[in-house]
Amino acid sequence: MDDAVPVLSFAEALGDRGWQVTGLPALVERVLGVGQREMCQRAVQWLLTSPNNRAHWLEKLLDWDRSALAVPAAHGRPSFFDQLALHRPDLLGEVLAGQPLSGILGITERNWVPIAAEAAQRWTTNQQRSYARLLATVDLEIAAPRVQWRVAYARVCLSVGSEPDVPQLLLNHEVAQVANAAFGRSRTLAQTGRRHPPAGRAHGR
Repeated sequence: MDDAVPVLSFAEALGDRGWQVTGLPALVERVLGVGQREMCQRAVQWLLTSPNNRAHWLEKLLDWDRSALAVPAAHGRPSFFDQLALHRPDLLGEVLAGQPLSGILGITERNWVPIAAEAAQRWTTNQQRSYARLLATVDLEIAAPRVQWRVAYARVCLSVGSEPDVPQLLLNHEVAQVANAAFGRSRTLAQTGRRHPPAGRAHGR
């Protein structure tokens, strides 16, 4: 597709108004066939700005390439995973099972672990338990400080009823970031009764 760059530039310049231009979404979708990572990512990000049919695009893009899960936030919209978690939780099965990503848009040698616990309040009990197990696979000893904090925070949120010993284990963790996150979330839970933290970002392991 020789006109991939101008098509993307035109769509991005128009933003949401681009969806009113007949044929433009189809042209942007054709960019995915180019197979060039940066352009494919830009195409995915623009397609997820769909004002009326985002759920459709989430499913279609996930079918196109599972590595679309790793596409970050853009155009004032959340990341691909955060949008999937909120709008299409029915498609989370493979994600919560924990698998490496492999595709045009991202590759991880180990399990890809998304950190977005707020959305879990919309999931089924089985999905929440699967997510808690997936979070537990993150090695908090070697993770980046921000990831340590977010994972510990999320695990405390999801521990009620499924992993009741987790909060105490994390409170006593030797990594300060982990212990601090567990303490902060445990205190908030005690004060408000809320279970879920703000949505985070995905962490490729």
